[in-house]
Amino acid sequence: MDNELQEIATKYARKPLPTTLKRHIRNWKIFKIMKIQMLLLGLFFLTNTAWTQNKHINYKHSIKVYNLSSYQAFSEEKYIPHMIYKSCDLSILKPTIAFQWQTKKFNFNEIEFTNFNVTKNTTTNSEVLDSNNTSIKVYDIDLISTSISLRFEHIINFNKTNDKKFIPSFGLGFSPAYRKENFVPRIASSFPNRNYNVDLNFYVLPRLTYYFTSNIFFDFNIPICIFNFDILSEKKEDPSLPVKQRTVTTFFLKGLPNIYSARIGIGVKI
Repeated sequence: MDNELQEIATKYARKPLPTTLKRHIRNWKIFKIMKIQMLLLGLFFLTNTAWTQNKHINYKHSIKVYNLSSYQAFSEEKYIPHMIYKSCDLSILKPTIAFQWQTKKFNFNEIEFTNFNVTKNTTTNSEVLDSNNTSIKVYDIDLISTSISLRFEHIINFNKTNDKKFIPSFGLGFSPAYRKENFVPRIASSFPNRNYNVDLNFYVLPRLTYYFTSNIFFDFNIPICIFNFDILSEKKEDPSLPVKQRTVTTFFLKGLPNIYSARIGIGVKI
């Protein structure tokens, strides 16, 4: 384009330039000046962003070790027969491990392994028949339990442009869990029984992170359960029951359930 303008200018060197040509040359010069200004402005923005990025959250991956303290209360009412079941679970010291990685906007994703447990428990009840301590077993069962649960979370950081060691953030997460209980009788008068439980909780998590050094940081957060979805299935291998009554499945939906927890942890950048 510059060569074409030069040829035209040479052609009309000794003649007055047409008005349209003058306007064309003037507009082209203005466009070139604006393009240079936009380029300089873009370079300034990129450089300024790089200078003001918080160096403490500028890392790709980290590993965390949490202590998860929690309290959970549960109640269920059945009408045939009319019974009310209540239970509560308090955990004060429970180590968990989590892996964290950075997203494109200097936020984080995190996965935490909150529970993995395989246990076997044997319970035996005997009835004493006489003064000679003659007894018979009335209840003798092995309980084999398997449970696993995870927590997935997206963390939004609020302080991205200043090199502050305290970084407030906010997390959105969900936690799937699976539990299986297998009752295996050891006497002929009892029958096998299996319980399956699938649980899904949704959380919001206010967080505060403090960076001790360039590689080690402290993380405190409070997972607040806002919604719970629970499926409980019980299967009884009792031949005296009709086939349709041997399996009972129950669904639970609850907002703001009685699930309270807090996490304190140490993280290491990798």
